Amino acid sequence: MEKSENMKLDRLSVAQMLQEHPIKNEQEGYRQRYLWVLDYVVRKYSTEDDWANAALTLYRSVLLDGKEPEHTERGLPKNLKVATATKFRAFKFFSYRYCLLADCIFIAAFSDREKGKKIFAELEALYQKRYRKKLREVFEFLYGAENSLKGISQLEYFRDCWTKNRAFQQQVPIKVLITATMSAGKSTLLNALAGKKVNKTQNEACTAKIHSIFNKPYEDGFSYEWDGALNLNAGLEDLMNDSVDNQAEYISVGTFFRSCFPETRRVWLIDTPGVNSADNVEHKIITEKLIRETDPDMVICVLNGQAIGTDDERKHLLFLKEQCRCRILFVINKVDSYRKNEDSIRQTLETTRKELEKVGFQSPCVVPVSAYAAFLAKQAYWGEPMEEEEADDMERLAHKLKRDAFRLDVLYPKESAGSDLPADCSEAEQLMLHSGILNLENMIYHIKEQ
Repeated sequence: MEKSENMKLDRLSVAQMLQEHPIKNEQEGYRQRYLWVLDYVVRKYSTEDDWANAALTLYRSVLLDGKEPEHTERGLPKNLKVATATKFRAFKFFSYRYCLLADCIFIAAFSDREKGKKIFAELEALYQKRYRKKLREVFEFLYGAENSLKGISQLEYFRDCWTKNRAFQQQVPIKVLITATMSAGKSTLLNALAGKKVNKTQNEACTAKIHSIFNKPYEDGFSYEWDGALNLNAGLEDLMNDSVDNQAEYISVGTFFRSCFPETRRVWLIDTPGVNSADNVEHKIITEKLIRETDPDMVICVLNGQAIGTDDERKHLLFLKEQCRCRILFVINKVDSYRKNEDSIRQTLETTRKELEKVGFQSPCVVPVSAYAAFLAKQAYWGEPMEEEEADDMERLAHKLKRDAFRLDVLYPKESAGSDLPADCSEAEQLMLHSGILNLENMIYHIKEQ
């Protein structure tokens, strides 16, 4: 897969450290000077790095309400020591020296120890020798040394964030490729897995782009998007509208995946264009090329529970049978539309298994999900605003999926069951369980153990 020359896509799985940043409550003048130093470090050491420049923009947005640091029109001195001697005599470098070091490394050299050494040497020179041992301990911790950093109260939040980020980066990503014919609800399923709206859900054919969605280790309050340029504070409008300037074949998003599971796994969801758009044959070509060339841990083939067995679907299944060598999970979506006396979810699962065996799949794993119910449940659980129609839909689905004939979690393999929900769990938690999304997440997160 292509990527920006100045952007490593795995950085989209690095979470920010801004929600409880200790200098947010300082006076604006102090925050101006603090940002000035970060700006200096980025310009000197990472001027061509997309991540560093986007992170600096984000820091300005959060710490300065988007204002430019006051120095920018005056140029930059040759080194940081000159800068602090002339510009910042009143700047309390001593007060937040450890935070400043952590921010400089995080923005400009998170995965580059050699560059980090140069930045550290310049910062270290600002302080007297008696402070340098502790600074060195902090630096070594930032690059993986075991150290509790006890006694440095200003770094408690940073230490927790950094530890989670490092541990997360050390995980081998679970790559899951998701494919379907159009109108199967693939985008809604992606939104349900993320617990946020990160993909369009319209029935009309979307652009022929490969969407990759990277999980992050914790909720930092930001969604990232690379769509020709990197935006570390992408809003809903950014996520829903593709940039006309992006000439690459892909769009990548980084966000925290909301789930009831206490563990967080490093997951990479790869969304492919629908394969049965008569007006866009290019979609089918792109998807089939990606399936042939990607080496995922799992392929999720989403089937439309309202229209199983179409010619386009069968052709796509035959292609998967010939080209895919990893585990394939067949997920039947939209079964929440079934009526008790007219449809049977169990029968649909069994019939689909038999049809897949005729295609050539051995012991195919077929499971149901209500992606829409799962998405609504997560929106409610995490306090996201809902439109009146969505609230009505959630109430209806919560009532329906409680019934034995429509509980989807009981139709999954026993080993996919997660922890039992508490007896006093909320309606949203119950709906997440009954929708099947928690079982599906469990199967994804533990695919490497199966």
